[in-house]
Amino acid sequence: METCPKCGFSLPENAADCPRCGIILQKFRPPGQGAPTAAEPPLPPPAAAESTGVYAGPRSHPAGESASVYGPVATAITEPTLRSLDSLRPWVNFLGGYLLVVAVLMLVGAVAVMVLDTGQRELGIAALVYLVDAGILLALAFPLKRSGKALEGMSQANAPLAVEEFVDAQASFWRRAGWLTLISLAFVVLALVAVFGLGIAGS
Repeated sequence: METCPKCGFSLPENAADCPRCGIILQKFRPPGQGAPTAAEPPLPPPAAAESTGVYAGPRSHPAGESASVYGPVATAITEPTLRSLDSLRPWVNFLGGYLLVVAVLMLVGAVAVMVLDTGQRELGIAALVYLVDAGILLALAFPLKRSGKALEGMSQANAPLAVEEFVDAQASFWRRAGWLTLISLAFVVLALVAVFGLGIAGS
């Protein structure tokens, strides 16, 4: 406890002057030392995040790429997002299964025509068309099946990994759909050019 340097009176805590003799204590303290202050209470620990069904874990980046490529990216997956993905699951499974069944039927039809080999040119062209269509449908069906499988295993605990797998499968699906659309448009343009060219040449 601090005492008055003049009268020796025991000073109360944080006293600026002596209650007995009235001297200003700051004059007798070393330079830069003010009145003693009570120790500041420690800062409270940060409040724990409320459980709101939000995942905000770290985001990993591909090897060789820095985080600056992505910039500040939000990684939270909210409950409404999970519910929306869960409601999407049966439709993704249905469409993937439907495309797979139709592709198999087309393959069976094409093989049947080839085995019968009736010698009719029209049936041979139809078998070829069936084979091409079956390949297109299979190329689209497999990414959809992967998407449905990712959504089936999704829960709050593994939601980030399931969503990552789902997005990867969807990216594959839409890339294939885009390329197939471009190829189809190219064939349509070539067919139109051929038809008009033959019509002009025939006239």
